[in-house]
Amino acid sequence: MVKKVEKDSFDRVRERARTAFGIVHDDLKLVSSTITAIEIDGKSVSNPIGFTGTKVRLSILNLFAPASEFNVIRSVASHIGKNIISLIPTPLIFPKLLEKENYVDIGACILDIGLLHTTITCISDNSVVALETFPLGSQMLMDLIGHAHPELTLLQIEHMLSSSEYREVRLPCVEDFFAYIMDTLRAFLSSSAPGFSFDHVFCHGALFESEDIYESFTTMLSHEYPTRLRTLRFADILECETDMVVTHGLAEIATELLMVKKDPLVRILRYVLYNYE
Repeated sequence: MVKKVEKDSFDRVRERARTAFGIVHDDLKLVSSTITAIEIDGKSVSNPIGFTGTKVRLSILNLFAPASEFNVIRSVASHIGKNIISLIPTPLIFPKLLEKENYVDIGACILDIGLLHTTITCISDNSVVALETFPLGSQMLMDLIGHAHPELTLLQIEHMLSSSEYREVRLPCVEDFFAYIMDTLRAFLSSSAPGFSFDHVFCHGALFESEDIYESFTTMLSHEYPTRLRTLRFADILECETDMVVTHGLAEIATELLMVKKDPLVRILRYVLYNYE
């Protein structure tokens, strides 16, 4: 059953990669398989041991990466004398953090804005509904500021993003950038998660460390979704620095992986799912 799921997933994602990026990016590697939900006769259970029923349904989230990138990571690990046990894609870290912070039964959209990429993850009832990574990030905002103010150096622009002194100077560029992010979010939800409803938005990224940039985003979000919507930053939830959020999530996942040995079913399934690594 697991082999069939992996094959079906690979066929779908390969065709999608060819459509989006061309044939040059269709050489993919399965890097993570995660059981996101188990149902017995239509009822969701966290651990099926001891339950009886006639129909069992597993929801498995398979994540792929370009084989070239996977081989680079494996080469680096081998060069420093390490063996890869498992690759943990960043989008899976944030739902795990929310689970640990008791945000389990909610519908939420997670927005992770990095330097070059933005990842949007939709979760509902502790399950990942959809996720996608887009080739745009805070570098795009820096470019917008650079075009609007060509007299500024890159160092000055970076300083502007972290200082509240330049709010009026950068505000039009920030609004343009977040308008593009909102367009991306809207298109993603309509194509990948139609009908998905959420009442929380969780933000991560160095860009949100600036209070007025974060305020600009929440203001625009409230205009786009005027119904009750709560916006939170992961750094505020965890009470830590932004650059420690991912590390914190990895520690939580590592702890869980060590405890997996106590559950015979998960232990067997993990062996089947991860034997290729």
